[in-house]
Amino acid sequence: MELNVQPCLPGTVVAVNVGPITHVGVVTEKIVDGLPTVISNSMRAGGVAEEPLGLFANGGQVWLLGYVGRLSPHEVMERARSQIGKQWNLFWNCEHLVRWVHGLKPESTQLVMGAALVATLSLAVA
Repeated sequence: MELNVQPCLPGTVVAVNVGPITHVGVVTEKIVDGLPTVISNSMRAGGVAEEPLGLFANGGQVWLLGYVGRLSPHEVMERARSQIGKQWNLFWNCEHLVRWVHGLKPESTQLVMGAALVATLSLAVA
């Protein structure tokens, strides 16, 4: 497991590959064992949770995606923590959460791409 997360602003988006899926979350200002915690919405956790970076990474390599919105780190953290405990579902997943906490339209490019792939395969089979 490699944890490549240099000091960054709370709200910075981090990612890790989980099989064919990229799981994303936001770094917080809290430090546990020398590393930041991450708020994400995962099926593994059953919903939105704040957890140590190592648990978020789940054995994978973490990388920084940057700060995606224009809200302040304080606003992003308030919005993220307001969602803790909300249950995960396909239409409210990690990408939706990360975009929403940054004040952006909650959407999931992976979900859209997956649906397009299923539609294409369905047409090919028919």
